[in-house]
Amino acid sequence: MTVCPACGEPNPARASFCLACGTPLPSPDLAVRPARKTVTVVFTDVAESSGLGARLDPESLALVMASWFDHLRALFERHGGRVQKFVGDAVVAVFGIPVVNEDDALRAVRAAAELRASLDELNKELERDWGVRLRARSGVNTGEVVTGDPAIGDALVLGDAVNVAARLEQAAPPGEVLLGQPTFRLVRDAVEVEPVPPLHLKGKQAPVAAWRLLGVAPGAPGHARRQDAPIVGRDPELRLFDWVDERVSATAACHLLTVLGQAGVGKTRLVAEALRQARASRDLAAGADLFAQVRWRGAAAKALAAEGRLEEATRLAGEAVAIAGPTDMLAMRGDALLDLAAVALAAGRDGDAAAAADAALELHLAKGNLPGASRARAAAAAARQPTPSRTDA
Repeated sequence: MTVCPACGEPNPARASFCLACGTPLPSPDLAVRPARKTVTVVFTDVAESSGLGARLDPESLALVMASWFDHLRALFERHGGRVQKFVGDAVVAVFGIPVVNEDDALRAVRAAAELRASLDELNKELERDWGVRLRARSGVNTGEVVTGDPAIGDALVLGDAVNVAARLEQAAPPGEVLLGQPTFRLVRDAVEVEPVPPLHLKGKQAPVAAWRLLGVAPGAPGHARRQDAPIVGRDPELRLFDWVDERVSATAACHLLTVLGQAGVGKTRLVAEALRQARASRDLAAGADLFAQVRWRGAAAKALAAEGRLEEATRLAGEAVAIAGPTDMLAMRGDALLDLAAVALAAGRDGDAAAAADAALELHLAKGNLPGASRARAAAAAARQPTPSRTDA
């Protein structure tokens, strides 16, 4: 069995592509190396389960547990987790394997909180069919684990985070969820909790801090982002953003800059800072710097048109033409008209596009700008090209 690295779907060994999402699968012949990862573990079991065994015969108990396991697997997978193993009536789910998300801890806590509410629906079925009701308790903890070790099974994880999650679950009263300190730090701004007295857990020399989960705010991030703090150590990356911004303004063409990095490394913060600096530079390009005002509007207009935001694109392209119009910079005026022609063509206004391209051609010829004139002729020809007729097959 090969697990998809993108969506976590198990696939048969003969599959070359994931049967769920189509992602190419790694070759099963490649050696799997152990890896350290930061994950969030949810340990959940049935409280007071020994009483079920006394009330139900083994076959009935097996059916009840099957419903319990199916319910938990669907719940955890819906939140992006993966069930690692079943231990008796307990379920161990891991968030962060095989796909890492920035909010794995919050996903895990949301799943644990939803379990308490969704268990009522399952209990209605169990009470109707078997005359029993289940009560669950959970422990959630975050930390480093080792995964992908063939000696322990590629799908299993080992580490203190798993042990602490199990001990927190054992210390939780029926119907409650206990969060470990590392998990609480990651979700503190999205949850309502109350601290419990330090727990003396088996295998831990010092008392362990824990919090009882009372509720999770819908849609809230795990922790509020501090965008006002100065960004440190990203000058080379920000200079690269500046260079791309200059290229966009100079060439009036779209550029793609891809930011890659592990979850939590600061990709969102870096992009936000780059956008803030670009806006600040744009605001400074006022008054005397007409060229910059015209160029960024033209480039932004074409990018918006490519996204289908035609109304906003038309507004920006019109502003660029209006700014360049009163000046004696013929090439700049011609380029602004070409940007307007491109937006009009994207909007299906072929007549407007042709008129703007013709006006741009006159300006570039007057300037003696042969490359600009060539671009204007091409734009005019594209605007006047007949639209291919569509016939029924």
